[in-house]
Amino acid sequence: MEQVSLYTSEETLVIALNNNITAIDRSTMKAVTVPTSLAKFHQILFYYILGLYKYEDFYYLVLVTDYKEVSEFRHICKITSFEIIPFKTFKTESSSHFLELLNIGLKQCEMYFSTDRDFDITLTQQQYMDRQNCRTTFMWNYESIKTLKECWPSASTCIPDRCGPVIGGFVKQIGNFVIISRKSNKNCGCHTWNRGVDSDGHAAIFVETEEIYIIDNTRPEKINNVSNISNSNNQKSNSFLSTLSPRRSRRNLDNLSTSSTPKNNTPVKPSISPYSNQNINPNNSPSSSPSKSVRFENIHIITHVEIRGSCPIFWSQYPTTQFSKPLRYGPVGESRRRFNKHIDELDELYGKDNIYIVNLTQHKGKELKLLTLYQQFANERNIPFLEFDFNGLMKTPGAIQKEIQKLTDSAEACIIVNGKITQRQNKVYRVNCTSCLDRTNVFMAMMSSLVLQKYGDRYVLEDEDQHVELWNMNSDVMALEYACTPALKTHMTKTGYQPLEGSLHDLPIMIQRYINSLFIEGTISDSYTAVLQEHTFTKFETKYSTFQQILLFLQLVLIFLYMYVFLGKQFAAYHWRKRVKEIINHPHIADLRDADEYDDTDFYTNDGK
Repeated sequence: MEQVSLYTSEETLVIALNNNITAIDRSTMKAVTVPTSLAKFHQILFYYILGLYKYEDFYYLVLVTDYKEVSEFRHICKITSFEIIPFKTFKTESSSHFLELLNIGLKQCEMYFSTDRDFDITLTQQQYMDRQNCRTTFMWNYESIKTLKECWPSASTCIPDRCGPVIGGFVKQIGNFVIISRKSNKNCGCHTWNRGVDSDGHAAIFVETEEIYIIDNTRPEKINNVSNISNSNNQKSNSFLSTLSPRRSRRNLDNLSTSSTPKNNTPVKPSISPYSNQNINPNNSPSSSPSKSVRFENIHIITHVEIRGSCPIFWSQYPTTQFSKPLRYGPVGESRRRFNKHIDELDELYGKDNIYIVNLTQHKGKELKLLTLYQQFANERNIPFLEFDFNGLMKTPGAIQKEIQKLTDSAEACIIVNGKITQRQNKVYRVNCTSCLDRTNVFMAMMSSLVLQKYGDRYVLEDEDQHVELWNMNSDVMALEYACTPALKTHMTKTGYQPLEGSLHDLPIMIQRYINSLFIEGTISDSYTAVLQEHTFTKFETKYSTFQQILLFLQLVLIFLYMYVFLGKQFAAYHWRKRVKEIINHPHIADLRDADEYDDTDFYTNDGK
């Protein structure tokens, strides 16, 4: 990919690629005439623009300065280096803190872009324009690109192919397997600070994972069940090369509108195929350079999509000094409203009545109420609800696979043979446990493996080893991005149960998560807010360093012990609860009340609206 130049001076920023050039004043944020000479300007070379990030009246342009390709299949590139360019040459204490958070957030989450296609849309979803229009949810730089288009529109028109969608999550190809995990840009933060579903129906820790299995193109008969596809389904199948949508820059990135067309399942037939040989820039402007292309007329593919997300009711589990943190629940009426809003969102993304819920929370203890409410709301909407006592099953070898195998008979995959979609995946499993990290990942990995084996009998032991490796990598990355530690229960992905070795492996990670929840996760949640631009920050308080927090915590423990001995248990407990919240590292957003601190009057007026 050809590099683009950014020229900087104290007054002006200039972007140039071949004959395309644009300039902006750094202080007024207004387009200006391009200087006649750039000799005294500082030059920065970059490949891609992440966007323009805003804090109060400070703006920061973020450029991708290096990348590496991680998947040949869809030419997906991982961002490995970036540079932040402040528009203003001066700074305040709060803007410096925001810049620090932006740096942390951009490093915390792995980010990817593609050089020649809409990789942020699954292969199946590219058939339906109505579903594509609402998929800005998975565009990690949605708000920053929107700000760039508003403040410096000539930058996006000058190099449109370098201002496209970026996803956050994980992408990797090993052998014939490709895995793409796309994180939602809504209600995002560290797992203990983000639980449940927000008032707009966006579930916390919402991730769509698409696994692609590429079959030997000389043996198409080795894809199972192709001959069993009904004639009616075959009649509906169109050429895969003619039905996929063109690059996002020719669709709703031009106006960044989230409006959707009426729901239907009508395949889209654009005039340009993203799998054909074409330049990066679909308009073939001089700024574009030839892109890599992949042709799939003779490649056979099985792809399977699963989604995860926090239990979509109104609940919270904010950090406390308790190792096992209590779950708190908001008003039932508000929980129901949020649940219904979330399901409506899933209907837009994946089609009406296509969602099947898989719940992995415990059938006893503090998670029982979560299960009960979730199942009640699902039954009210007639949504299939499947429950597994995961913690009980994991103690018995083979028990989890046996339960998952029962679902495989009705599980679906998208099958592409000789460049044509011969079967589409309609049914999508929405999986959750409490944190949507460890148990959820084990289930999704096992489910995906069984589905791919069902549809492709060339799936051999070597493939299974690659599959396990890929999903364990995915599990670790998701856990690092949401909990700042590697994943738990990764031994189960291969063995199917939790051996003693796995429990010993998990123990230090659990301790690390406890410490992170007290001293780190608030800052990481703030860093996601800086990157995603979803919330407005409250005023940044003078914060303790991590070292100071630990010292204060130890001091508080000593004070508690003293009060317990000389002043009594009740007084010591009261003082502990009052002081410990001052030490816990928390995000700086408007409302951090626990869910049970709300009541109906926070959401409804006297007339019930």
